[in-house]
Amino acid sequence: MKPQEVLIFHNILWSHYTGVVFGHLSAELCKHNGSIFVVHVADSMESRKGIGEVDKRYHQYPYRVLFPGSIEQAGKWQQLLAGIKILTASKATDVMVFGYDLPIYVLAILLSPLLGKRLHIVADATAYDRARQAWKEKLKALLLRRAATVICYGQAHRQYLMSLGVPAAKIAIRLQATDNAQVRYLYQQYLQAQANADPTVQRSFVFIGRLIEEKNLFALLQAFEQLNSNWVLKIVGSGVQEPLLKAFCKTHAIQNVQFMGALALAEAVTVLAASDVLVLPSVSETWGLVVNEAMLCEKPVIVSHHCGCALELVQHGQNGYIIDPNNVADLAAAMQKFVSGEADLKAMGAASLAIVKDFTPEKAASQIFAAISEN
Repeated sequence: MKPQEVLIFHNILWSHYTGVVFGHLSAELCKHNGSIFVVHVADSMESRKGIGEVDKRYHQYPYRVLFPGSIEQAGKWQQLLAGIKILTASKATDVMVFGYDLPIYVLAILLSPLLGKRLHIVADATAYDRARQAWKEKLKALLLRRAATVICYGQAHRQYLMSLGVPAAKIAIRLQATDNAQVRYLYQQYLQAQANADPTVQRSFVFIGRLIEEKNLFALLQAFEQLNSNWVLKIVGSGVQEPLLKAFCKTHAIQNVQFMGALALAEAVTVLAASDVLVLPSVSETWGLVVNEAMLCEKPVIVSHHCGCALELVQHGQNGYIIDPNNVADLAAAMQKFVSGEADLKAMGAASLAIVKDFTPEKAASQIFAAISEN
């Protein structure tokens, strides 16, 4: 059998967690005399500003960045022209694309089978992802039909793909992982630094993410307001809703809310480590890698059932709670369990670590390799 040479189209180099997976996939293919080459469309995107620059240490595999700078500046026609040149010149046996939302992705999906290359599509959407339009759903179904394999992150994603007509036999699940080793290292550093410090008695919830409509942060503030406790709510991130959220707190006299701005990974892990419970109440979230990170920091989690990670990472009542993001009372009730002491922070944190410890980049890479090697 001819060794696999896999050409991957991915959006941005900034994604360090994906970079780690690519590194392990490259090593796995090398063991079988294969290889990968990754084409990143751009360095980063506007929403990643303020949370760290590209760190090339995470990218230990062959790659190229088509358009230095922000992906928003990468023109559609430039993407198409670059994609045609790359695909027609490549001797790859397999092509993998991370979605169908960029022109270069659609081009690769249409052109790869015509060039005799096996096509693999990574699809991260769920039924809750965003409002659906019938014509777009039909177009997705047509594009997905061209793939030898469709790779997704979990059960919610699989169910959505099957609703689009993708046969179950074509769907492979690869777990979604952050850089576990780095997060655990940063967490252990925090613990060592705090070993001789005076113990804090101030309990806190924490949210980490972009301050945008999909994150459902007004519901989070409303739920927090109902607690009437001395707990703190830390909000880490930046985005268009930041001034509106601050104004909402002022108008409703909501106390103990700390807006901490956008933080790079090391700072964000420190905040997680110093907090008690992560809350991710999103109405749309393809996965939610911050949940992985919180669980690696041995924290309980409150997660919306619209988040792609909910079915895989949250065992309701064991390491946290799954809530309805459209029901503020449901969210407040889950938060109240921690405020009242009904939920055991330490036991739930230990359960979180036990659940997430196998969600590693190495395992993700091996699952991708198995999926593309079987077809």
